[in-house]
Amino acid sequence: MPLATYVLYHSEFSEGEKAFDMIYQLLCRDTDRPLTDGIDIPVYLRSGKDGDDILQIDFDESEKTAIIILIDEKMFCSQTWRDYLKIIEKKCDEHIKIYGIGLCNYAFEISSKIEKNQEIKLDKYSFEDNWELIQTRLLESLYRQLTDPEQKIKLFISHAKKDCLSEAKQLRDYLNSSTKLSTFFDENDILDGNNFDNQIENNVTSSLLVVLNSDVYTDREWCRNELLIAKRNDIPTVIINCVKKRVKRTFPYIGNCPMVQYSDNWTEMIIVLLKTALNQVYQKQLLQTVQTENPKIDDFIPHNPELFSFINISKDKKKILYPEPPLGKEEQSVLTDFNNEISFVTPTEAMAKAIDNLKDKKIAFSVSESDDLLQCGCAKAMLKDIVLELSRYILKAGGYLIYGGDLRKEGFTESFENFSYQYGEKEKADRQEKYFTNYFPWPIHLNISESNKAEFFHCRVEPKFVNAPDGVNSSIFIPPVGNENLNVWARSLTKMREEMENDVDARIILGGRLTGFKGKYAGIIEEFLIASQKNHPIYLIGGFGGAAKAIVDIREGKDVDLLTLAEETPSYTGFLTYYNDNNSDKIDYSSIKKQIINYTFNNGLTPEENDTLFRTTNILEIVSLILKGLNNIFKS
Repeated sequence: MPLATYVLYHSEFSEGEKAFDMIYQLLCRDTDRPLTDGIDIPVYLRSGKDGDDILQIDFDESEKTAIIILIDEKMFCSQTWRDYLKIIEKKCDEHIKIYGIGLCNYAFEISSKIEKNQEIKLDKYSFEDNWELIQTRLLESLYRQLTDPEQKIKLFISHAKKDCLSEAKQLRDYLNSSTKLSTFFDENDILDGNNFDNQIENNVTSSLLVVLNSDVYTDREWCRNELLIAKRNDIPTVIINCVKKRVKRTFPYIGNCPMVQYSDNWTEMIIVLLKTALNQVYQKQLLQTVQTENPKIDDFIPHNPELFSFINISKDKKKILYPEPPLGKEEQSVLTDFNNEISFVTPTEAMAKAIDNLKDKKIAFSVSESDDLLQCGCAKAMLKDIVLELSRYILKAGGYLIYGGDLRKEGFTESFENFSYQYGEKEKADRQEKYFTNYFPWPIHLNISESNKAEFFHCRVEPKFVNAPDGVNSSIFIPPVGNENLNVWARSLTKMREEMENDVDARIILGGRLTGFKGKYAGIIEEFLIASQKNHPIYLIGGFGGAAKAIVDIREGKDVDLLTLAEETPSYTGFLTYYNDNNSDKIDYSSIKKQIINYTFNNGLTPEENDTLFRTTNILEIVSLILKGLNNIFKS
């Protein structure tokens, strides 16, 4: 990877989790809007408190590393963190940069390296209250880290003097007084005695372009020319909409760029531009790496393809890379109609060697948050991101999604439901078409209202309500309290998982709690066992801890006592005895351990690729490997 970022905070820092999510959305992807464009920079977490063994940073993960440290009083006073930062300091070179964010008095005195650096100082010690400033400084710093750390970023302000000179001057003055950015403003910066055309072209191609799109902007030849120079040279460009009345004719080549409405908040507009610039330079470096590793790729472009893209593509180039996410069908069809000899693919599509074998295949997810997620250097946003990225490509290849869960707030049923709705809207599919089945066990589905059912239909979700086990009064909800009730719940959950697996072609497993569950075994453990009994292809992602990691550890001969972990739930010991006294299918941890060890992974991946999948937390790598395996398994 060209760049990986690590967010460090003391686990008792009150804003830590929220701050990580905000940085993740900024630099990687907004998991609440998975079909929108993200920068895709990997963002990892390192967190802990005094006495914890904080996971070390993997500096081999990427060519360059950015370490964002949230320094609050807890971290400042922690010897554990001071010792941890000393280790990082020794590793620092031109490829590794530290960006400290001061969230308390004396924050930058925590280490000599940080104290000497120009760090992000805040007026008020609140991360969220300073978010605009933090975004601006991080985006600018990371862009320079990927280009030239010693060079200030320059903005070319493209505008029509007739109706937008005042706004252009406001922007220039704001940049000069309130940011670390420089500007090219032709009224001041064109040097006397030099060729006008050359100066304009040289400065556009060495800047980021800000277009103040006004009523007469596209009537002006030089304005159009500046924009076309930027297009031909892949210069990051943002459009600021300053139209006051009407535009006689929109310039066709002003599209395919981010656009923001003009307001008094210049900071918001600068953030959009810096994010666009960072995205484009990162994608250039990432796509170049992917192209090098894939001889079937002829070239790449660092933005979504459009008809103008064909101008910069040589006629002998047939397969072109572009950044995630993939275009919708309607845009792809326009490109194909214009030139059906050139195909455009994203890195994940390229690394998965094309995804075309999943038509009508049903892919199930076993996923939930794990108790040791933080210790693994991960966060729920990353877990959610993997699921949504995989879902996107499975659906794109004609597959279908299956999950067994409940309606807890911000749970994975809700994530799948929201994604299914967004995907359906983007693909403009028939309302009757479903993308996702959610299995609900009895008695949980007794609490699902008509309003919930209407929501499922609206979101193109098919709910499947599994009947109660034999001999149970299915009309009455019983709480999971007491051995008798827990016995019924366990039988019901097993029934749901067995029925679900009968409707599955492959299963993806990650995360999962090992305590506090209500079935025979931890849910993800039981789903692995049932899938392995059916000899279904299983993709096991162990880097995010929990039950999935426990399965990996057991297979590698490590001492994992699932029974002792389960008995951390106070009611489990009594329930286990009651269950075994009243059921023929006994709870037997020695038996399931043998089953885990003896399962043979027949999932289209080599043993080496599965080993990588067991350990990695790199989302692009995980998604690419699983798609590759699915493709190999379901070859027509």
